[in-house]
Parts: sequence; C-alpha cells; structure tokens
Amino acid sequence: MDPSDADAVLGEALSVMGQFLSDTVPPVQAADAVSDLIGRPPETAATGIIRWVSSRFQGADASVADYVFHAASKLRYLSHLELIPADRLAPWIEGVERLLVEYCPPEERATLLENLERLALGRVDLDAPVDLIRRRMRPARAGEVDGGTETRARRMRLLEKRLAEAVRRPAPAAAGPAGEGYSEADAVPHLIANAVSQARDSGEFARLQENLRALGIEAETDQIFRKLGQSLPGWMMATTGEGAVDSRNPAVEAMRQIIRLAENRWDGYRRFQDMVQAAVEQFNAGSLARAATMFDLALEIGSGESVDVEAVAGVRRSAHASLNPDLLRTFARESDRRPLLVRVLRFFDEFSAENLLERLRTEEQRDRRRLLLDLLEVHGAPARRLAFERLGQKEADLVSDWHFTRNLITILSRIPSPSEVPPGEEIARVAPLTRLDLPAPLVRETIKLAGQARCPEAEALLLHLADALERVAPGKPQMLSLLDRTLYALAQLGTPKANLRVARHGIGEGSKLGETAARLGYLGGRDLGEDRETLSLLLKALKDAMPKRILGLTLQKNEELMLGVLRGLSSTPDPAVQQLLETIASRYPGERFGEVAAETLRGFDSAERAGGPAERTLAGDLELFGLPDLLRRLGGLEATGMLVLRSPTGTLNGTMGLVAGGLESCTAGLLEGVEAAWQLLERPAAGTFSFQGRRKDVVRDVDIHSSGEGRGERGGGNNLQEVLAEGMRRYDELERARAFVPDFALLHRKGPEPLPEEDPEEQALAAQIWPRTAGGITPEECEAACSTDAWRVRRLLARWVEEEILDVS
Repeated sequence: MDPSDADAVLGEALSVMGQFLSDTVPPVQAADAVSDLIGRPPETAATGIIRWVSSRFQGADASVADYVFHAASKLRYLSHLELIPADRLAPWIEGVERLLVEYCPPEERATLLENLERLALGRVDLDAPVDLIRRRMRPARAGEVDGGTETRARRMRLLEKRLAEAVRRPAPAAAGPAGEGYSEADAVPHLIANAVSQARDSGEFARLQENLRALGIEAETDQIFRKLGQSLPGWMMATTGEGAVDSRNPAVEAMRQIIRLAENRWDGYRRFQDMVQAAVEQFNAGSLARAATMFDLALEIGSGESVDVEAVAGVRRSAHASLNPDLLRTFARESDRRPLLVRVLRFFDEFSAENLLERLRTEEQRDRRRLLLDLLEVHGAPARRLAFERLGQKEADLVSDWHFTRNLITILSRIPSPSEVPPGEEIARVAPLTRLDLPAPLVRETIKLAGQARCPEAEALLLHLADALERVAPGKPQMLSLLDRTLYALAQLGTPKANLRVARHGIGEGSKLGETAARLGYLGGRDLGEDRETLSLLLKALKDAMPKRILGLTLQKNEELMLGVLRGLSSTPDPAVQQLLETIASRYPGERFGEVAAETLRGFDSAERAGGPAERTLAGDLELFGLPDLLRRLGGLEATGMLVLRSPTGTLNGTMGLVAGGLESCTAGLLEGVEAAWQLLERPAAGTFSFQGRRKDVVRDVDIHSSGEGRGERGGGNNLQEVLAEGMRRYDELERARAFVPDFALLHRKGPEPLPEEDPEEQALAAQIWPRTAGGITPEECEAACSTDAWRVRRLLARWVEEEILDVS
C-alpha cells in the first residue's frame, strides 16, 4: 500500500474512534475502525485517545481519569456486543490502558487503576460514564458549581416529577410505542428503573424509596424488583454467555445498583433473594425472556463481591422449587424457546446437565423421565457430551442398566452431533448394543441413532442388521418391529446402498416378513433421481405389477406392491417416473393405484409452480417483542425474500428484504434502509408477519406499489446480527429518553437556544427541531417531521429537557 494511503486509512480509523467516544457514531460503525487499530501497536490508539481527551477536557467538572475511563469502557463495550471477539480486544485494550494510566496525573492513577480492574472483571456498567462525560464536555452554565452533581440532581428532580404525573394524573390509553393501549401508568416501572439507576449511595436510594412511598408506590426492594422486571423488554438481552449482561436498559442497571448499594453483605443477600424471586415470578407469568435476563444478571451479580458466595450457592440450590413445572415442561418442548430456557436452567444447580443426567438414571416415573430428557435436550451439546461419555462404560454395565442406557442413546438422537466427535466413533461405541438378544427397546433406540449418522459405519451396521433380522424375524412380532425400524433408518440414511436395500426388501417375496411393500413408502421422503439403480428397480417393479388385460379380463393385479412403489416415488419427479404415472393414471382412473398416481402427478405440478421450498411463504402472528427472534431464525436459515410486518388491523408497519440472511432493504413509514430497521426494533409492535421466499438466483424486491405502499431502495447487504444489536441498544436508550420526554407530552422552550452540536448530522437534526419548539410541540410531532429514527430525535429532546432548554408539560 502507498504510504499516503496507509496514513489516510489510519487517520480515518482514529477519526471514527474519536466520534465513537463522543457518542456520535454507533458501535456497529466503530467496530471496523477499532479492529483496524487492534492490528497496530497500542501506542497508536493511546495517542489518538489522548488527543481526544485534550480536545474536550474542561478541567472544572471532570478529571482526566474520568475521560480515560469513559474511553476504556466504550471500547470494551464493543466486545460485549460481540462486534469484536473479546479474546482479540482484551490484550490490546490492556496495553492501551497501561499507556493511558501513565498519561494521567499521578494523584488520579490509583483510582483509575482500580476502576479499570473492575471494568475488566465486568463489575462496572459499561455505559455508566457515557452520559455523564457527555454532559461534562459542555460548558457549565451559570449557577452550576459542580456540573456532574448538579446535572444528576436535576435529572432526579425530573424523574420524580414524571413519576408524580404518571401516578396522580395518568393519561388516557393511546397508541404508544409498545403497541395499542399504552398509557402513562405503563411508564411507572420505566421511570422507577431510571430513578434507581441514578442513585449513587444507600442514602440516595433510601430517599428514593421514601419518595415512592409518598406517591403510594410500594417501595420495598422486592416490590421494586417486581416493577423493574415488568419494564424489561420481552427479548433476551445480549450476553457473552458467561460474562456480564450487556445492556444499557435502565432496568438492568437499576437491578445491579440495588444490590451494589446494599449496606452490608447480609442486606445484599436479602436483596439478591428478592431479585431471584422476582425472576421466578416473571417465569411463572410466562415471561421467559424477562426471566432469562434476570437470571443471567443474577449469575453475574452472584459471582461478584456484593453478595456472600455461600448465600448465593444456597439460593441456587433451592430456588428451583418455586418454578412452575407445567411451564417448565411447556417451554422445554418448544424448540424456539430453548435458547432462552437454557439461560434460566443455568442458574439452578438442580437443572445442571450433570444433575439432570443423574436424576434420569434413578427416576421411576415415566412423565418425570420425559421432562428430564426434554431439559437435557435444552442444554444441547454439553448434555450430549456427558451422555456420550457415560456410554463409554463397560458393556456389561450398560446392559445391566439398559433403561438408562437407552435414555443416553435417546439424548444422542435428539441433540445434533457436534463436529468434535466423528459419527463413526459414536456408531462404534453403540454398535454392541444392537445385539438381537438384548432388550428390544434398547436395540430400537440404537437403530434410530444409526439412521441419523451420515457415515459408512452406520450404513454397514444397518445393512448387517437388516440381513440378520430378515433371517430371524418370521413369526416373531418383536423382531418384525425391529426389522421395520431398521428399514426406516436405512431410508433415512439415504445412501444408494441403503435405498437399494429397502427397495429389494419391498419388492421381494416376503409374506412372512410383514407388509414389505408398504415399507417402500419410507423412500418417499427423498428424490431418487440421482440414484439410478434404485430408481430403475422400482420402475421395473411397478411395470411388472401393473394389471394385464386379455379380452377385457384382468389376469394379474398386485395392488399392494403398486401402491408401495408409487408412495416410494412420490418425491421423485423424474421424466421416466412422470411418464409411467401418467400411463397408470389414464389407464386405471377407477382403481386406487390410478388415483394415487394422479395425486402424485398433481403434487409434482404444485411443487414446480411453487418453485420449491425456497419460494414458499411463511406467515403467522408476531408477539410484541418477537421481531428479533424472527429475524434471528431467518438469518440462521440464510433466507432470501421479503418480510412484511403488519398491525393486528392490517396496517403496514414495515418491510424487510433479506438476501442470504443479510438485510438488503427495509422500509418503516417514511424511513428506508438500516434506519428503518432500527425504527422497527425501537418501536416494537405486535401484529402479523409474512415472509415470501425467493431463490437466490432470482432475487427481486417485492413491488408493493400496487397497494399504495412505499418500497425501499436496495441496500448494501447489512449484517443482520449487527443491525439487531444496534437496534436493541437504541431501544434501551430510547426507553431512557422517554423517562424524561414522555409520549404525547407538550414541549415548550424554557432556556436559551442550545449550543451547536459537534456532529454535522446532529447539527442538522437540531436545526430541524429547534424552530418547531417555539409554539410548543409533542415528541411524536418532532419524530414525524424528521427523516430519522425515534432514538435520535428523543435523545436530543431528552438532553434539552435535562439541560433546562425545554420544559415538559
């Protein structure tokens, strides 16, 4: 690369990082710039941060260490959002931090080092300094002796005022951001969350509790935790799996703060119990996502220093008894809820994979065993790994406790195999359990597992079993049942040898082996067009089985075999198959096999018109916070097509065009592109969805002009997970801003015109909004007048309200 080009790239990366530290570009946009800097010496980024601090340091209301801590927390936040891997960011940021500590005045270094250590351990709200530092970067106004303290005090007064208004003079229900029927009373939990997160010591929290009681709000910590739980969104907060819950949601911050402000470890334990109980209540009310967020947070807090370790262990050992077992069973059987449920299970010792497996070994009640199997399936790979290890015992031990052994194999069958264990190794371990002198249920479960393993060892095992069972099965119902399952497993395996073995069994002379022809139907789930040997054998059998007519008399009629072959060919639209089926359908319209042939041909025609599975339509109801989960599923499938979102009354809420699981286009009202996607996440709404799939080779936007609805321009293929992360972050920030600027409030001027914004886009937005505030305006009117998402507008309005530039009435 030319040196001048390299300098330009570095300059751009440092510039974007500086804008990110100033909160003017989102994390998604900053991730690439910081990734570039990670590839350079730590001194490069440290120098850029020092320049950023120098350009903004006011001296009177913040220390250099405050700005350094702010920069470190912002950069670490990128790994918590999973935009940069933690194992890549951490070593680099530690090097940058060491250089920044040396830059600070000597008297500030000890405190900064302590705070940076807590930050690295995940014991600090990563976003806590952001708003504070941003306020401090603005010149202090007249009368402000301590800018940070006065700003926070003003913020608390505003929140208390809003709480009083929401409790004493609730507004009538109206269409709000969370759907139909939103009212001021719904804002109370959000306001409490914001107020609690502002408390900085136990005295402030106690005063807040007294103020809440004066308003008629129950303010014991258990009641506050309940209200905080109600204010959480119905989607899962981001988490790295073992570290801190990464969210700027005020309720999450408030829960941490309540525990942190406990006066002693006993008080901290009592509050921890209250939080866990509130999480249990959310679970028992059916709010799985909220419960999962709270239990994840409880795990984080329990691993810290605010609560006694032994006390936390006691809660984790016993609190599972309060969970509703019926809901536990229901959630465990719904595959789309398992990613949330596993985060609930992880909190309770009783529901660890190890304990569940041990209980499965001794449980006698069948319904309890089924629940244990379901919960082990929720754990996924860790449970499968444990089951596989248990199957490594001596064969004699496995056979003597064959009921438990069968359940171990069931776990392997129900949980997808990870790449770490070759399928052939698994089959080699369970192959001895297919001996025909062993209990049939154990052999049957092993056969099922072999049918799922795509490896030569599974094929050889099943072919051997089929031969052995055909020899011994006549007259033995249990052996016939095992033979049936073996042939089904071969058909599921789908290799040419397996298909051919099933076909030969089905067309052979096997009257003593049960309904052999009916087993040909097991081949109906796959297209045999590429398996020419099996296909030729089935076509010949079908032709030979057709009735022979001489002088109007039917001399031969093997209807059972014909029906079996027809069903085995039901997913094979090969030209030779279609030609023969057309002959049968036209020649024997009154016969059952003639009707099945005609029905199969119609199925071929329908599949061709639909363009196959890739172009089929998905539709259903969308829960209030269901959009992220829906998009994650479509992204995981690498789906291509158009997603249309509507309200319960049919009004268009938005559209999203996906290509290979990436966001290609989006509309929401007048917004287009990624801002429209953020708006849909910031303003979650219940309703319906429909997804019209498209093949990747014929991708095209759905033209909805015919119904009078707008269409978005094709975008640049945005990463869907990054769009989701940013949209959910903006939702949290929007909730914070709504605490100060409530929906449907009237805003009017109170102070002088605000200072110019640093970012050009923010300047343009402020220039759009400020003139409209002269005669009073609502937040919704501001949002409607601006071509940007609600978060940007409401954030700006909230800042003006906090700085007493605007007033709310």
